[in-house]
Parts: sequence; C-alpha cells; structure tokens
Amino acid sequence: LMREVGVPAPHATFANLYLPVQGKEREHLGFFVAVEQVDSVFLQDRFGNSNGLLIKGELTKDLEYRGPDWKKYAYDHELKSNKKNSNTSLLIEFLKFVTEVSDDQFVAEIDQYLNMDKFLAYLAMDALLVNLDSYAGMHHNWYIYYNTDTNRFEYIPWDVNEAFGNFQLGTWRQNLDFDIHRPYVGDKVLISRILAIEKYKEQYLAYIREYVQGAFEPEKMYAEIQRLHDFIKGAVVAAPHKVFSDDEFAESLDGMVEQKFPIFSDSIIGLNVFVTERVDSVKAQLAGEKEGYKVEQMPIEAGGRPPQQQLPKEEVKAKREVLEARLKEAEASIQANPADPELYLQKGSVIGELLQVTGP
Repeated sequence: LMREVGVPAPHATFANLYLPVQGKEREHLGFFVAVEQVDSVFLQDRFGNSNGLLIKGELTKDLEYRGPDWKKYAYDHELKSNKKNSNTSLLIEFLKFVTEVSDDQFVAEIDQYLNMDKFLAYLAMDALLVNLDSYAGMHHNWYIYYNTDTNRFEYIPWDVNEAFGNFQLGTWRQNLDFDIHRPYVGDKVLISRILAIEKYKEQYLAYIREYVQGAFEPEKMYAEIQRLHDFIKGAVVAAPHKVFSDDEFAESLDGMVEQKFPIFSDSIIGLNVFVTERVDSVKAQLAGEKEGYKVEQMPIEAGGRPPQQQLPKEEVKAKREVLEARLKEAEASIQANPADPELYLQKGSVIGELLQVTGP
C-alpha cells in the first residue's frame, strides 16, 4: 500500500524457511515473511544514490534537539550509512530546525528539509492503517535518508507488522475510530507543526480522500486480501510450529482472533472487518459526522496505557509482583525443557501481560 501511493518502502515476500544440518534431514522451520533491507541497494534503487546519511529511529518520546554533539543522539538514532563518511550534523541541523525555529520560518522552509509530498502520502496511509508502532505512533520503526540529489530528507517506513490496528492504545473499537485530524500519539512535533500549516493539512486530507476511493477502497482491498490468503493458505497449513491454528488463520479475514501475545492489543481484528469499519469511520470523520479517537499521551509516560486506562499504583505493584513470579516460573520451565515450544508461548504471554501493566 505504501509503495502503491509513492512512498519509498521495502518490498516483501513469503518464504518457507529450512535449516540444513550436515548429517541430518533438512528441517522445515516454518512459513515467514521476508522483508527487503533498507541498505545501499535499496537507496540506489529508490533514490538513484546511496552516499547520503541513513538513520534508523528507535523508541523515544519525540524528536528533540540535544545540542551539536552526535554522541547525545547515537543511542536512539542508529547510524546505518558509512560511519566514517556520514555527516551526522545534517540530522542534528534538521532536528534543531524542527524543534526550535519560529512558526513563520518553519512554514517557509520545511519543504527545503523534507520531501513533503512523500511524507504526507506516508502519513495519510499510516493513519488509514492505524499503524501505531510507527513514527506517528510510538516514535518507532522508521528510517530517514538524506537524499544527496535533492539535499532533502526522505522518510522511509519500516516494520509495519502492527498495521491494520494490531497495536492498540485503547480498545480495538476505539482504534478503528483513530482520529484522522490528529493522526499521531503524544505530541509529535514534526507532524503537529506540519498539519498546522493549512496547505499541508489540505494535501494530507486530500490524500486520505483519494486513498479510500483508490488504493484503500474496500472492494479492492477485499479482493487483494483474498488473493493473498488463497496464495499462502497451503503453506500456512503445512507449516510446523504455528502460533495460531488453521481455524484462526481462516477467521483472520472476517472475524476476530484472540491475541496470543497481548502486548498493547486485546484482539486481532479480521482484515476485512478492519477495512470495512475503518473506511466507514474515516468517511464519517471527513464529513464531520464523527469525532475520532485521540491518544494524547505516550504510553511510555502513562504506565503502558492511555491516560483513561491507567491503574492505581497499588494495583500496578500487586499485579507486577504476581506476573514477575509467573515469569520466573516460565523461565525455569524453559531451562528444564528448552525444546518445548509451548513454554516459549507461555513466557511471551506473561511478558505481554507484564508490559500491559508496567509499560515499556
């Protein structure tokens, strides 16, 4: 979907993964998604150059300027381009511009720093997908590349496995109504300043209108979802070590599936259900007939939950102690029987419950 609307995004495919060990029969490990790396090959293909600064953003509250020393940024802005030749001051200058210049200067110059057309296209599709494990959501899973042909930064989405409302801040129903007029979690200085500019807000909303009639139009989406479902069904059924059953795989189109790892998710929304409900909500929001669901505080600050769902400190402490004891039991069971995959699922489930109580 991102690529279809012109956003530079990785290709992906499906793969059966096998492990060959000398002297043993080749083992089928399972059925996976293989995703293209954002590297020099990717950059050359998308932008025609690969000698610019490439940064992978990690989990933080928001973009911020921390002074001119790169060491203050390096731990959560992973340098992916050549470490000897990369001009990290380009990113520092961009962060200073985004966070400190006046509104008038920001309006006049933001398009000199960032490819605005591609960024707004990304933001519109990200909002439709309610992809909250992204820059717009948890400030996570994104790349930024300084294109040496245009001398502007390009935004590159990454790791979109929580799209289609799978990462939920609030109930699954609330996430289907995620606010298109405030399509971000917390403050998000870059997005909030961009959408405060009338021409960019209009362009962003125009993209959303275009996508619900085009790339994200329900009948088109249903057909593509069914095509991919039919394409992989045989491989899914044949795959060993499955987390979800074949019946749950079938249910993942038109029903709801119980979440096995409840980390910021109470239910997995069927793909067709998501598309239907999301497009209806977006159209109602565009028409002014519905108010969207807003997440105004980062869960990192709110004990792992949106403000309306925060627990009393005493309850958090009591639940945490119980869950940490269960986690130790799960780890002891794995030590005793490391070949039992069910034990790892149990441990993952406990970790999910623990994160729901304590936050990241």
